[in-house]
Amino acid sequence: MALARRFARLLPPGAVVFLEGPLGAGKTVFVRGMAQAFGVDRRTVHSPSFLLMHDYGGLVHIDCYRLRRAEPETLMETGLWEALEGERIKAVEWPPAAVKRRFRKAWKVRIRFADAGGRTIELPDTEEGGHRPRPLRGGKRSRRAP
Repeated sequence: MALARRFARLLPPGAVVFLEGPLGAGKTVFVRGMAQAFGVDRRTVHSPSFLLMHDYGGLVHIDCYRLRRAEPETLMETGLWEALEGERIKAVEWPPAAVKRRFRKAWKVRIRFADAGGRTIELPDTEEGGHRPRPLRGGKRSRRAP
């Protein structure tokens, strides 16, 4: 969670973050850490799978699992486009293709399962303004989440 908290503090206003990884990999857990950077109690952060999105003030958590194959018109009816605008940070799980096309420069965080039940997290290089996962300081490409 500390890694996610530090990452969130480095994001510019209005940043869109795509969280990529299989079901159960820890995308919502990562968002809990991001939310802490905005003063949100991590215990109040839950997956918005059935509600589409949760608003935590400076952070909006959006879960598009049920919309990942939706057409742009359907997405417009859900209010997703409006939620993706503005100065708040947006953390998006399972972004639909239309959202990926519109936000080509979104920050991408990849979370994968690792050995012994751990996780591997790939973060973009925020120091160079990169938006794709790149090696972190020290040449490490990933870090194990606690």
